This record gives sequence, structure tokens and C-alpha cells, in this order.
Amino acid sequence: MIFGNLKDLDTHLKAVSPKLREALDYLQACDPSALKQGRNEIRGDELYIMLQEGETKPLSEGKAEVHMAYTDIHFILEGEERIGYAPDSEGLEVFQDLRDNDALLFEKVPGETSIDLYKGDFLVLVPGEVHRTWGYTRASAPLRKLVVKLKL
Repeated sequence: MIFGNLKDLDTHLKAVSPKLREALDYLQACDPSALKQGRNEIRGDELYIMLQEGETKPLSEGKAEVHMAYTDIHFILEGEERIGYAPDSEGLEVFQDLRDNDALLFEKVPGETSIDLYKGDFLVLVPGEVHRTWGYTRASAPLRKLVVKLKL
């Protein structure tokens, strides 16, 4: 996991792989107003970006997920979001197997922690890291975010 604010991205870029750097560079340069809701192609299944809008909810109402092939970069455009996190899924009971869509879903994640993201913040989650998204920090509120998907 890498957590930071886009204004400090240059500091983080020194420590990342060329593929991840490309995705972060794209995030830094992209114009969100030019994106359509949902999936936006960059390089097919290798690298794409999703514009998501909705209302946050209690974190416990969402399902936790883990990806096997994709790194996720969550970036907050407007609003704030609490994301649940666990370093791995070892020993977790799978609620739903969506391997065809690169995801396993979980309801219960013992030892799950959370991190709050605010406008301008980003969070990089690599394959194997469990995360639960769309949580509210204080009360349900509108959220507008980007999720960059990078296939490793």
C-alpha cells in the first residue's frame, strides 16, 4: 500500500516501478472532466481508469475484496472516503468468488484497519491486499473518485 496526496507525488515516484510510475503519471496529468462515468480506456486491459460517483455508506455495509492481477489506485476528486484495509486474505472465508473479474469478496476481515482519504489523496493497493471501499468518514455524503487499474 502507498498512501499520499497528489501534490506530493514526485516524492513517491522515486520508489515505484516503471509500470506503476506510468499509471501515477497518467493520473497526475489526466483531466477528469474529459472522462465518462465508468471505464475509460488507456491501454486496453493493461491500464484503464474508472470514474465513479455515488454516496458513501457505513464501511461495514460493503464487501471487502482482493485482486490477484490488478493494482488499484484510488484517487479522491470530491468528498472523502474511508477504506478498510488488510495486508492479505490468508485464512479469510470467501463470500463470493469473482475470479473471472479478478476479485474475491469477503464479508468479515478480522484485524481490518481503515484509512481516510480526502480530496487530492490517493491510495495504491497491490494484488493480494484486501480493501473495502465507499465507507463514510462521518455521515453518508457524495463521493467522486477515480480508480486506475494497472495489470501486473
